[in-house]
Amino acid sequence: MFLHWMVHSVWKDERGVGSVAGLFIFFLMLLVGGLAIDYTNGVRTRAKLQVVADSAVLAGAKQLSEGPAAVRAAALEHVQLYGPNLLMEDDIHVGLWDDGTFTNTNADGANAVVINTRRSDRNSNPLPTHLLFLVGIDKFELDAPAIAARLRTQAGCSGGGYFARGAVIANSSNTYRDGFCLHGERSVTLHNVNRFEKGTVVSSSNLMNIVGHRNNDGLDTALHTASHAFSRTGELGDLFRRVEDAGINSDALPPYITSGPSYLRQINPSDTVQPGMLYFVDGDVTLRADRYVSNVAIFATGNIRVQSNVELRDVILAARGSITVASNVRIGGSEADYCLRDIYSSYLLAFGDISFGSNNALRGIFMASQGNISLNSNNDATEGVYAEALGDITYNSASDKQGCAKGYDSELNYADWSITLVQ
Repeated sequence: MFLHWMVHSVWKDERGVGSVAGLFIFFLMLLVGGLAIDYTNGVRTRAKLQVVADSAVLAGAKQLSEGPAAVRAAALEHVQLYGPNLLMEDDIHVGLWDDGTFTNTNADGANAVVINTRRSDRNSNPLPTHLLFLVGIDKFELDAPAIAARLRTQAGCSGGGYFARGAVIANSSNTYRDGFCLHGERSVTLHNVNRFEKGTVVSSSNLMNIVGHRNNDGLDTALHTASHAFSRTGELGDLFRRVEDAGINSDALPPYITSGPSYLRQINPSDTVQPGMLYFVDGDVTLRADRYVSNVAIFATGNIRVQSNVELRDVILAARGSITVASNVRIGGSEADYCLRDIYSSYLLAFGDISFGSNNALRGIFMASQGNISLNSNNDATEGVYAEALGDITYNSASDKQGCAKGYDSELNYADWSITLVQ
């Protein structure tokens, strides 16, 4: 009987059961907490790796023209700013990016770079865990790949075009010839009775943003969905700095600039500018009426104004302010020769707006504005004109928009390429 009582007592004794259950719950909570803490740390570290990869691949891609060795050196040097061993040389590949596919060539002439940053045993820097080592997980191995490509940004519009990051707003009775482009990243609005020849392109980021009113013959065929890289306008600051630093030796100047620089406080209507001269003007510029100006480059910190009845040929007008052109002004090549040239005849570059009065002739010219571009009515010619604005481009009625089949090259040594993350 006594033995029976002892067995029954031991069997019924529940002392310590709570301690075992509590210990189990404690380890379960530790596991869940460790998973949350270490997982969050892993996600955060992976995101940082991606930032490093993106910036490093862009740094490397900027050296593509110098060859694969320069690409690797630039990428590795950049990554060192963030920590050791995040990128190894054999995780940098140089090759060709075409239609969404990368081909490793490791050769000159490549247009793309692929890198892979890592926190791993391979790089001797895995990410240690804080709590998960208790359940046998003592590290995470992470990687972050990135691809950057050097892509052409020049518009495929041989006849020139108007490219606005804001809106293109056009009035009536204009004719658009083969090869001319209209692009408004935000929108394009066309009023009545315009004609679009075959080969004209009218584009925006969304076709719903293109509005054409009555009697726009050929517009339906011209419509395209597209985006435009406003790299040339975005490079104005760099262009100014290159000219200011190197003077007439700058690669951003055409060969007809052979003298200077001449430093002036301003250029007044009574002043005469000398052919072949580079001018740096710490103020405003006014080119007086009834004169011919050629082979001149003017870089002004203020505004530039061109009065009426002026002819400009082979000139650069660059203003950190605005450029205003009055009426009856001739800029660029002549009707007989503007298509015979391989280069633009003149350049108008402004951090502010560029605006024109009426009855002007623009042939074979390049315009870039970080503000708006506006043209008034009855232009005698707008032929072979490339105009790019970070604001809006607006123009009125009764002009022909056309150009030359072969298009133009730029003497400003603009980069016709942009370095872009593609993956």
